Order: sequence, then C-alpha cells, then structure tokens
Amino acid sequence: MTYSIKDHITRLCNQANAPESAEDFAEWISLDDDVLDLLQADLAQDDVVAYAQLGSATLMHSITAPATSVESARDDQWHSWHFDPYDSWSISWDASDPPNVEIIAPLSRGGLAGAEPLLLVRVSERFNEGRGHIEILQKIPHIFNLHWVPERRSYCKVDKNGDLVDAISIFELSDTEHGIDGEIVTFKREILYDYMNITKTVIVRAFDFSRFRWEDFKGYGSGGQSCEDVFQEIYYRSCVRPDYASYMRGAQIIRPSGTIHNFIRRFEGREENPEYATFIAQDSRSGRVMEISCEPGATANYFMHSDLPFELSPAFFRPDVLSKYRADPDKYVLQDRHINCRGAWDLRSYDINEEGQVHVYILYLRDLPYAEQLYWKSFNEAPRGGISSRAYQTDIEGRTPTAYDPLNSLIHRMRTRDYAWWSLRSEQLPDQLNYPATSSSSEWGVEITRLDQLIVEGLEEKYLRKKATQLGRKVDKYRSLKLVEECLIGMGFDEERARNVMGPLHDLHNLRSSVGGAHASGKTAKSIRTNAIADHGSYRQHFHWLCTACDEAIRVIADAMKDLE
Repeated sequence: MTYSIKDHITRLCNQANAPESAEDFAEWISLDDDVLDLLQADLAQDDVVAYAQLGSATLMHSITAPATSVESARDDQWHSWHFDPYDSWSISWDASDPPNVEIIAPLSRGGLAGAEPLLLVRVSERFNEGRGHIEILQKIPHIFNLHWVPERRSYCKVDKNGDLVDAISIFELSDTEHGIDGEIVTFKREILYDYMNITKTVIVRAFDFSRFRWEDFKGYGSGGQSCEDVFQEIYYRSCVRPDYASYMRGAQIIRPSGTIHNFIRRFEGREENPEYATFIAQDSRSGRVMEISCEPGATANYFMHSDLPFELSPAFFRPDVLSKYRADPDKYVLQDRHINCRGAWDLRSYDINEEGQVHVYILYLRDLPYAEQLYWKSFNEAPRGGISSRAYQTDIEGRTPTAYDPLNSLIHRMRTRDYAWWSLRSEQLPDQLNYPATSSSSEWGVEITRLDQLIVEGLEEKYLRKKATQLGRKVDKYRSLKLVEECLIGMGFDEERARNVMGPLHDLHNLRSSVGGAHASGKTAKSIRTNAIADHGSYRQHFHWLCTACDEAIRVIADAMKDLE
C-alpha cells in the first residue's frame, strides 16, 4: 500500500507511542510482525525513511556501503556493525615527534569497509542551544542538483515541468502534534536507487525499536534471540519481556531497482515513449495552413530534400497563452522573446504579430514537455496574419531588427548605465517587465506597476535632495519626481521645459496609483482604461506609447545629470 508522506510519518509515530490500555500495551510489546511490515512497506513508498529518532522508542539510521563489503560480511557479522549517527569526521594524533596526525572518517571503525553515512547528526553545546542539526552527505545534493529550500524544510529539485519537488525532507516532530518528539529524514526512493546504481553500493538501514513505559521498565536482562528474514534481507535480534518491555534491533539491506541505463536516460531527459502534440500552423514551405506535428521526423528543414512541412513553420495562439507565465514570476522568467521555466525548459523565439497573435515555430514547441505542449495547443488558432516584422528580420533574414523598441531601449538604458541618481531595486524586475499581450486591464495595470517600480522607485531621493539643495533650490518637502524637476531647473532648464521632461514620469506614477493598485476598480480607473483604448487602440499600444515617452524622458535626464556626477 502506498501512503502519503504525512500518513507514512503518522504510522511511524504511532508505532513509537505506547498505548494506554493494558490489553493494547501487551499486544504492542509483543512486536508481532508490525515492525517487519513497517520496514518492508516503507520501501514501497515514494519517500523512504533514512533516519528517524522518536523519543527513546525508535532509532533508524542509514548508511551506504559497497555491495561487495555487505555480501562478504552480512551473514555472520551484521550484529557487530556499528552505526552511530553522531559519528562524524575527527582528527587523531599520537605522541611521536613529529606527531602523526590523521583524519578519521565516520564509520571507519564500524565494521563495514567503505561505509558512508547518508547523513550525520551534529550536536554542540555552543550552538543552537545544544540541539542537534542534520547534515546530508553532500555528494548527493550536488550530483542530483538539489538545493535547500528553508520554507519547505527540504532539499528540492525541479521536475521537467518546472515544479519544485521535495527530494530530501527533514521533519521536526513535536509532542503536541505527533504524540512524540523527534526527527525524521526521508529521501525520494528514486534518488536513493540512482545513487546506489551509480556508486555500486547498497544501503544498510540500522534500526532499534524499543517498547516500554519508563515507570514500569525493569531492564531486559539476558536472553533474546537472533532472527533473520532472508527474503526481505532483515537481520535482527529481538527480546520480549511479557507485560513490560521489548526490543528489536538489527539491520536491513536495501538494494536498488532499475539499472544505470535507466538513470542515464532520465539524466539526459530522454523519455521512453515521448508524446508530441499537433498544432494548426502555416507551413513555411507551401504557405498552407495545416495540422503539423512537432514530433521529430514529422517536419524537415531548409537543407533537406523532403515534402514534409518545415520545422520553422509558425503556429499561432491567442495572446492569453502568456497569462500563465506572467502570473507566476517566481516560476517563469518571461522576457521579450523567450520564456524560461526554472531551467527545466525554454521556449525560444516567440513573438507577437501585428494582429496580436503570439506565434512560435514548430521546432521550438517540440522542446516543451508534453503537458506544456497541450497547454499551448488549447490556445492554438488559425493565423490572422503573418509573423511579426521583427521575427521576419531576425529569424528569416538573419538581420538585426531595425524598428525602435522603446521598452527594450529603456531597459537597456537603465540596466547598463551607472547612475548616481537612480539604482535598480530588483535584479529580476527588468526580466519581469513586458508589453501587455492581451485585452486584460489587470495585465496592463501589472505592467504599469512594474514600469513605475523600475523607473520611479529607483530614483535616489537622498542624492537628489542633496544635489537640488546644492543648486540653490528649496526642496524640503518634495519627493523624488519633483526633486528631479528641481535639479533640472537648477541646471538651467526653464520651468516649463523641466515640467515637460518630467511629464511622462508623472503620468506613469499617476497611472500606477489609479489602475495598478487597490483603486483599479474605481470610476477614475474606468475612465482611464476607456481613454487608453480610445486613444491608442489597445493596452499594448498605449504601453508602447508610454514607454516611448519615458525612454525619451530618461535620456534627457541622464544627459543633464552627467554634469552633477
């Protein structure tokens, strides 16, 4: 049976808690087969317990060891293996002159050659109030590209869809929530098995399940019996003292499933039976609008003699297809002609034509995960025009686009210059700023807010106030935009010219206040939206006009401010 990780941990905690009734307690300490069942069932879960310390009732600790070492030792020596989660790296020296100093590795005296702990528990009275903290064997996060995400308490990886996956999780348990204090560390089973296949090792999971009540405990005395479950490769010693205590201590051998070839295929991103979607596209060879599959082999390129459609045939989409990526800047980086999903996948060379349709070449749709292809397919439609003139120049003619792009010009101007009067508040902001693609007023408002954050919020008010004062202007209560204006006047601009230069930035800031925030649904906001469409035809064209005006204003300000720096 497969459990959720929450259910899995609850099950482990329940077996560590002593029942209240005498009848249940007697059954609990009898051990029966529940411990063996738990150890075996754990290996069927997506998340395998590598370490567990639950009060004084349960300890599980896992190491890796060469398969050859385990094969030669386990039949008669497992009971002498020493697995201490607190056994860390240390230094040893003798009294010779000069001293012979050496570094002692964990488990070097554990009785199993070549063993390494999957994790260590480190405790210091000087740090963390004496509480232990867990350190993972660093080779594993490195080779599997896992990174610690504090809010998830996990080392995470990014899957093919760009979603975070908890690969190694550390759970700190409280008595209030689980009935027992302790810690549990789980590894994704696939990672454990891949690591074993790569290193030709197996995992040896030591366990100690002790069941008793402190107030009734009388010690175990002598006795106990050694047992083994050869089929499940569990070797243990157990002892039951009727009515008050029992224990089961031993080791479980965990072997990998799959092969190194499976790992290499996954590592290279190759799926066994990959799927590909078809799209309504305009064949660049014949000019016909037709269904074209993005499966390799279903298209040809310019250098092949074939009647197949060209792989550089554009498919066209409703502009709403971009909304998903704009709405989640933590997951997606949406640039002018490129979308990146946390490094999991890239969509290159998309653009928006004059009719407002997003277009992508079949060649690049092929690189998306199948689920992402299906998402794009849901917005697919017949072309209402050709590809954008910019795309034609760059992708077909191989030329640098000649048309002026005010947003790109503005971002380049702000990103590549070192201004004393302005600074970039967020490195991510320029990548998040784009032209609105849809008729959504919310999207328009978001982009206006980002543009204001880039320009207006970046103005260095303290510097501007100091310079305006040095230029003889009275600026006690003025804010950043007015301070720039006063600096311009102080440098010789007449007041009307200074106001005109600053006008687009004032317009931008006022727009943000009206349509980019909490007041976006008011009467003023509605009037502004109506006028933007009436005057410019679309939110995209209005934003293009606004960026043009702001770009020119920043150019004038930057040229004037050179004399102050």
